Amino acid sequence: MLLDDAEFELLEHIEKHHTVPKNQRSLAHRLASLGILHLGYDDQHANGLQETGHPSYLGEQLLDLERIQRNPIRRVMHSILMPFI
Repeated sequence: MLLDDAEFELLEHIEKHHTVPKNQRSLAHRLASLGILHLGYDDQHANGLQETGHPSYLGEQLLDLERIQRNPIRRVMHSILMPFI
């Protein structure tokens, strides 16, 4: 697998909620430095500045591959159908 569990869970969380959890900011910055994640700030949040993000194109592709690799049914279907696509 290309991403470890913490990176995968963080990317899924950011893809769904578009916010970076405070306890995982260092991991988010590391993924941003690799080009997997785009980070920004939202000043319209009630508590002041809220760090936001979304996966880059590379991050979206990695998430798709990880979802296939982590699901046994999808992994088998992908291995069967991929040679024909």
